[in-house]
Amino acid sequence: MPRLARGSSPTEWSVSPPSPTESGAIAPEAADGDRGHWAGPIGARDARVAHLARTILNPGWLSGALLLIRARESNDIRRTIQVLNRVEAPDLGVMEAREREERAAGQ
Repeated sequence: MPRLARGSSPTEWSVSPPSPTESGAIAPEAADGDRGHWAGPIGARDARVAHLARTILNPGWLSGALLLIRARESNDIRRTIQVLNRVEAPDLGVMEAREREERAAGQ
């Protein structure tokens, strides 16, 4: 499931994609068992997604923080593109190495 991570300032947040081990965890569970056992892993995943959806639709006390974030956002698309173009692209080799290390540490 995607993770919400805080950046260098209180208004900088990012959603990281699920890791390959996380996103693919349900497939081996389903493949190893018969169809009668699929309801457990799939139901658990559905419950987590439903909880995330409820939080997004009804943020509760997070509403204030979301309003603050929205107030700091820019509607100037041209400026946003210029800022993003100045950011150096990540080294995919380094990112893959980190992912492998994290996977090895988790095993």
